[in-house]
Amino acid sequence: LLGTWSRGAWLALLGGGMAGLAVGARLAAPVPWRRRGRAVLVGGAVGGLAVAAALLIHWDAALLPGRRLLQTFSTVDWSNLTRFYSMQAAWRAFLLSPLLGVGWGQFAFHFPALVDPMGLQAMFTWPVVNNFPLAILCETGLLGAGAWAWAGGRLARRVDGAAANAPAAIRTELTLLAAANIALWVQLLTFSQYNLPHIWVGLGLLAGAACRRESAS
Repeated sequence: LLGTWSRGAWLALLGGGMAGLAVGARLAAPVPWRRRGRAVLVGGAVGGLAVAAALLIHWDAALLPGRRLLQTFSTVDWSNLTRFYSMQAAWRAFLLSPLLGVGWGQFAFHFPALVDPMGLQAMFTWPVVNNFPLAILCETGLLGAGAWAWAGGRLARRVDGAAANAPAAIRTELTLLAAANIALWVQLLTFSQYNLPHIWVGLGLLAGAACRRESAS
C-alpha cells in the first residue's frame, strides 16, 4: 500500500502507527512511568538525530514521506480539491435528508446539482464521496451512521475485554490488528472505495481474534 506513494496511505501509516502505540500502551503490562519517560526521550532523540542527519547529507528519500504528508493538506492541489468538492457535495446531500440519507449508492446522482461550479471541473466520471464515514452519513443518514458507530463501539469493547487478562503474545496480536485496522480507516477518510478486500479481511481478522480470545477465556 505504501509503495503506491498514495498520500492517503502515508497519512494512514502515521495514524496507524500512533494508534498502535496508544493501543499497545493500553493493552501492555503496566510499566513504571520513569521507564516510559526514558523510552520516550530516547526514541525522540534517536528520531531527531536521524532527521538531522538526513538534512545534513541531503538525503532526499528520507524527507519524501514528510513531503507527501504535507501535500495531503495542500489547498491548491487538484487531487486534494477533488476530494474537497466531493465531500462538500456529500455534506449538502446529508442536509437534504439527515435522518435517512439520500439512499445507498445514490450520491453520484445528486452530485452535479449540489457541488460548487468549480467542482464540476474535476473531471469526475462517477463521483464518489472520498470519505467513507461521510458516505455512510450522506447515503444512510443518522440512522445508518448510528448503526456503524454502535458496531464499532461493540468491537472496540470486545477487543479491550479480550486483551484484559490475556498473555503477552495475545495482547501483541490484538495490538497489531487494531493498529492495522485503524490505519485502514484513516485512509478511508480520504478514500471511499469500500470494495477492496484487504479492508474487510483486516476487520474480520480483528473481530475473529477478539471473539476467539474472549471465548477461550
